[in-house]
Amino acid sequence: MNIKTLSSSSTKFSEISGILSTLEINKLYRVSDIVKLINQISNLHTETLKGIPYPEKFSSTDHAVWIDELYVDMTYQRVLNLRTLIKKIQGQGFIKGAAGTIDIATRVRDGERIQTVWDGFRRTIMAALCKYERIAYSETQHDQGANDKDCQKKEAGLFIVRNTNEKIKPEELFKAEVGNQDPTALEILDFLKDCNLDVAGLNPDARPLGGFSEIKSNFKGWNKNAVDPNTNNTYGWDRDSWITASKIIQKTWPNVNEDPVVSVYLLSNIAWVLTVMETCSTTYDDTEIIECLKNWMKENQSFKQKDITSAGFKNKHLVSLYIVNNILKDKNGLKDKLHSHLDEEQKKLFKTIM
Repeated sequence: MNIKTLSSSSTKFSEISGILSTLEINKLYRVSDIVKLINQISNLHTETLKGIPYPEKFSSTDHAVWIDELYVDMTYQRVLNLRTLIKKIQGQGFIKGAAGTIDIATRVRDGERIQTVWDGFRRTIMAALCKYERIAYSETQHDQGANDKDCQKKEAGLFIVRNTNEKIKPEELFKAEVGNQDPTALEILDFLKDCNLDVAGLNPDARPLGGFSEIKSNFKGWNKNAVDPNTNNTYGWDRDSWITASKIIQKTWPNVNEDPVVSVYLLSNIAWVLTVMETCSTTYDDTEIIECLKNWMKENQSFKQKDITSAGFKNKHLVSLYIVNNILKDKNGLKDKLHSHLDEEQKKLFKTIM
């Protein structure tokens, strides 16, 4: 695994923060490089962190590791939010006793020991910014023959166990599960790649997806499914419908500067429309749907994906019906079939958005 060198001549908080929020997976970074980059920020120590206490240092007899010797593998780690980290140390600095120990794992590569922080990465950065050179630690030794993938998997598994009971975002947990080579997570990642979507930097060249829980709860089976009135069966899950829905959204909103993030709710709702549409005699092709979406935006002076999901109260059955009724303006049976899925309360709500 390559060790990625971090460098920049910038002294702006926004630019440094941007670099640190996009650290790559399958790369090792020196913690000292990250700290050096943060310390470049103008006025960081003269204003932003002015007056923070520098408490008791670690003595030579403490069980502590040199921070300069540590690395981090971002394959399973959470994205580093510099603003949040800075706020944590403003006022109180780094409290040695409260911080406890960080957890490191030692990889052996070509006879060289590589010590990676698998838990406590942020605490390590905080300590370094408060002038600590060492930090208390506990250590896990990898097997001598373990390669980088084996080490990643083990460390990601430990990270998941350690952080399961914490408030961890679904995207962050998914990233760790991929690092741990969880079969379902790897399947979902392949699916996201087919959709040209990125979650947590795992497919960095693709469009970012806003939210992840909706994907997981609808993967290979529809959450809040409905019964087809013609067959009395629930609808099947079709991978191609999601891929097509993603293409429709990305072609409708091609300008990443205006609406860069693909709405997970709109993605799910369009995929649902396409799924139900396949059971109807009359269908719409991708070009028609894109044209209708663009016409709707012009007519309503609405240019954001969230305008559509909000119009349907972020309810799957209402949003999908809103798309078909107000955007596609369907009169060929698709609208009627989607309307049949509504309960009585939803039917009342639909009357307000027609």
